[in-house]
Amino acid sequence: RKVQDFLLAENVLASRATEWHTQWKGRHRRLCTGILVLMTQLKSVSSPTCLKDRTYFRVPWERGTVTQTQKTQSTCFHRQMLQQIFGLFSTEHSQAAWSHAALDNLLSSLHGCLEHREEEDTLACLHLGTVVRKDFRSPCLYLQEKKYSRCAWEVVRAEMERHLFLLSHPSRKGESDTQDSP
Repeated sequence: RKVQDFLLAENVLASRATEWHTQWKGRHRRLCTGILVLMTQLKSVSSPTCLKDRTYFRVPWERGTVTQTQKTQSTCFHRQMLQQIFGLFSTEHSQAAWSHAALDNLLSSLHGCLEHREEEDTLACLHLGTVVRKDFRSPCLYLQEKKYSRCAWEVVRAEMERHLFLLSHPSRKGESDTQDSP
């Protein structure tokens, strides 16, 4: 009888844990998907105006064929990307470039998504964090070089939106491998 009670309790707990995890993943996915929408809402300069400033910022998973290990580490990449985007868009220069309401909404959503991602960190994420931070020097240097112009911010915004899209659609990763890095 005790074994049956134990097995029943184990099944109930496992069922509740699975249900909670599914709800958490759905909420997390909605929160993070909203970030792409908010990035789009920041757009304040028409794309044709900024064509001369267009550049391409390569990210780690676009350096070649994405291996299975890299796919399983996409959670780490995603968190690191969100951290870097949060840092980039929370600067004084960013405050001057965007609508305060739209920027506050984006930063709030990024912060919320990062809080949920904190639980997913592993030791592998520490190494990947270094790689992503190194890659994020390019957009920062680009903004400095362009003196934080509206077009430079628009180019960076569009590139960050593209990177987030690629991260959230794994089958599309690496499709733009043929493009050159700046």
